[in-house]
Amino acid sequence: STTKAMDVRDALLQHVEGARRDGRRLLADGKVSQLLDAALEEKENDPSVFFDLLETLLDVSQAEDAVDVFQYLERVADDVQKPAMVAHGKFHVLRACTQLLRRMSRREHAHACGLAQLFLAQFLPMHDRSGTNPAGPPEVEFPVHIDKMSDKPSGKEAAALPPVSYSFYSAFWSVQESFQKPQKLVEASTWKNFERIIRKALVNFASSANTEERESTFRETDAWPYLTTWRITGLQLKQPTFRACFLLQALVFTEYALHPPTPQVQPLLDEMKNGANNLKEEILKALLATISVPGFAEFLDNIFVQEMGWVEWKRAKCPSRSRPVAKSLGESETEPPGKRMRVGSTELLPGPEAFEGLEDISMGKLDGLEDRALVVPLAEFFKVAAEQEDPDNAIEEPYKVVHDNLFRWRAFRRVSAEEFDKLQDLVTDTAALKRYACSKSKAVP
Repeated sequence: STTKAMDVRDALLQHVEGARRDGRRLLADGKVSQLLDAALEEKENDPSVFFDLLETLLDVSQAEDAVDVFQYLERVADDVQKPAMVAHGKFHVLRACTQLLRRMSRREHAHACGLAQLFLAQFLPMHDRSGTNPAGPPEVEFPVHIDKMSDKPSGKEAAALPPVSYSFYSAFWSVQESFQKPQKLVEASTWKNFERIIRKALVNFASSANTEERESTFRETDAWPYLTTWRITGLQLKQPTFRACFLLQALVFTEYALHPPTPQVQPLLDEMKNGANNLKEEILKALLATISVPGFAEFLDNIFVQEMGWVEWKRAKCPSRSRPVAKSLGESETEPPGKRMRVGSTELLPGPEAFEGLEDISMGKLDGLEDRALVVPLAEFFKVAAEQEDPDNAIEEPYKVVHDNLFRWRAFRRVSAEEFDKLQDLVTDTAALKRYACSKSKAVP
């Protein structure tokens, strides 16, 4: 298999060399796609061949080529994102995408960088340490385990634990299934069951709060509050932190049901909205009684208002917004305000009055100019350019800052102000600009 992988890689590099020589994109003629398809067909025998090829392709791809590669991966996502493929190719994909993001500019190559991040988020599972979740899908890979009726504690163990009925225990933990699938929460049958369980939990929380245990008896590193066994549910209900986490979950998902964040999810029916609003108020009241933090209610309300504005903006298809300009009272809408020039703390009006005001300007009135930001030294200005010349950073030549027109313009202005005699060589020779940047930042090119 090693020989086959090397042969496929050599064929890819030959095609890349020909594409670079002809000035065309790597996936333009379909030959690279055919190589990837052939490697993908061998996934059952050796999945590493496909990921070796993919890593090599991303390493030699420029921004427009990377966009084509990720669009190809979207077409074959069903095959690539299978658990067996993810297990074999996790480190290949993570290494290739990370290197790509390091040498791409987030500002100039936003499309390629965004596709790389989205592919990483879709390829790696959410429970992985390197996984991300920008799209916001819920975690459903770990189902909630609920004990059976036969697992009820008995004897001395039952006498030592707070009593909790099995009906409440099973209903209490089954609500986590609604949290895992929020899209089904707005359905009439699911919402009624959810509302019934939450109201039963509120009654139980109120009774448990009167006999709550001191949380200091348990270490913060203990994992027992997150277990779903019947034996410790009574102890969990006595802990304010546990009740607060559950109430905050219920509050967020009630708000979700009232104002879904995506147009694909329909809000609750009108006859259920009144009950949902009442339930939201009851949950918030219980939460504030559990968490005695000043300003917590205003904090939650501010978050929900921001999310509501965000949802409405997306439902309106993201219209552009312009900040209104505040006008003072009596200001004319047709005549623009007169221009004023400020030097220190002295105002200069345009016209003959300006010359009369110049006589009153003294050095003491120019103190305000001392607060202006100082010019960055040349060594700090050229630091980024010098670091990019270090071979260990692996920055490709087209993506170096010395080729950026804005950086070159700023560099020439700085050099002309301090070392004008060297300006002509730097303008005509990019290599001379690199050497100058390394010499100023005391780095070796």
